[in-house]
Amino acid sequence: METEILLVPPEERFEPCDCCEFNPTDWHWRNATLTIRKCMDTCVYCGEKFPRASRLRRHLKDSRKHKDQRLTVVKEDAGRRPWKITKTHKNIDNCSPKHKSNARSDHAPNFFTKISTHDEQILYLEREGFDKREVETFRGLKLSAADDIPLEVRQLWEEYNGGVPEIFDARRCWVATPPTDAELLEATIDQIYKSKSDPSLVCSVIHRGDPDNNIGPMRAVAQLAFPDLWNPLKLLDLRLPIVRNVMLKLPKGLSAGASEPDNLQMMLTTKYSSSELHFDNGEGFSVIPGGAGKKFFATFVNSPRNIKLFKSTEGREAKLDEIGRDMEGGITYTIDSGEAIYLPSHCFHAVWTGKGCFLVSFDFLRPKSVKGYSRIISAGLDRYIGENHQRDLFDRFLAAFEFAIENGRVYDALFSWIELLDRTREWARENPKWSKEAISLCEAFLSSSASRGQICPCGESQGKEFRQHFRVSHFLAVSRKPCYDEKSKNPRKRRHRQYNE
Repeated sequence: METEILLVPPEERFEPCDCCEFNPTDWHWRNATLTIRKCMDTCVYCGEKFPRASRLRRHLKDSRKHKDQRLTVVKEDAGRRPWKITKTHKNIDNCSPKHKSNARSDHAPNFFTKISTHDEQILYLEREGFDKREVETFRGLKLSAADDIPLEVRQLWEEYNGGVPEIFDARRCWVATPPTDAELLEATIDQIYKSKSDPSLVCSVIHRGDPDNNIGPMRAVAQLAFPDLWNPLKLLDLRLPIVRNVMLKLPKGLSAGASEPDNLQMMLTTKYSSSELHFDNGEGFSVIPGGAGKKFFATFVNSPRNIKLFKSTEGREAKLDEIGRDMEGGITYTIDSGEAIYLPSHCFHAVWTGKGCFLVSFDFLRPKSVKGYSRIISAGLDRYIGENHQRDLFDRFLAAFEFAIENGRVYDALFSWIELLDRTREWARENPKWSKEAISLCEAFLSSSASRGQICPCGESQGKEFRQHFRVSHFLAVSRKPCYDEKSKNPRKRRHRQYNE
């Protein structure tokens, strides 16, 4: 989809000649010693052709395109090739002739050091020209690879998020044939055109993290072909008829016990765009449709340490610059076109777009999701996410509470409710509509068989007394009036008065 491609990733290396065997992964990007044979006439990194090998060697040594790669170029010498690796350079000469040659059959093998997923991502960001400060921030994060997660990191995720993020083949998620890039682009332009007469179709252009009404949405569309390093844009609120809720489903492994997909969203993200460290308001699932796209995810567990660090930023921008090096339980993921990623409820994450693309995402609930809401809200993180997101978070807490009860996780639902009681009472005083819904939800629970014989997480009541105990001790109070008057000092009576009001 992007036309501004100067240097290509490893999987897109060019064959240097027609007569030698070629393995793209053997041509390291940086600090390598290259042996250029007489038969080679094509630059393996940028694809430029030359009339003879000497010109190719000069190109690799002197071209501005390859200056930052710090390559050492030598020519083939009497049938022998240098293979000894120094501390700063790796030899690259793995293009052996396709026919047998006695002159090369006894040569020493090549040795290569396997680099981590995090290092590969850093190299990609560097060679694609990402802002150096952003690359250094990414370099400073402590991130494990998805296929090599240390036991202690996995245990943290299991304890505080119920599991680690996962990558899925997007073909397992589409119920119908997914739209192509051309179809998505055509539908986006059509929505932009119709929005001139229909305000409900207006898209939001995001520039440096905030909506910008002074920038037209077509500018973001244009950046798919012509990325802008210093002013990358994102286009939100796309409502394309070719992508609907019924077209996507959760893959096996996630769908068991989960709710139906909800809150389908679609956005356009251009190369160089990124999102600051944040958390979503539910279990998240995102898919890159079409044939283009690359995104890097840095994900972090909702451990007490990370929550404290996130809260310390008090909603400031550049959170990763400030706290990224100190966060624990980091795991990094790369998703390309045709892939999807699952993010556990409320996990902290930041995203970098390596190739411009469309992104389809939706939310869902799992029976254990309610614990994530209580952890985030009780820590007060909702105070730093904006009014709309805060309101949505409290609404989703009620939905998660109800879903947990319906699916047999009554204890988790009650524990989360009691843990949040001070915050929900505070919220209810300012939001009467939410308060009414919350009270109705509790009444429905207490009158159902699910509440019969329960053991209260507070440890003060069980069995037949539970319902009365919950009403007296843990029911939602919404009155702005004092909870008791001077004539009634008894704590139990005060709680009764509070409920009656």
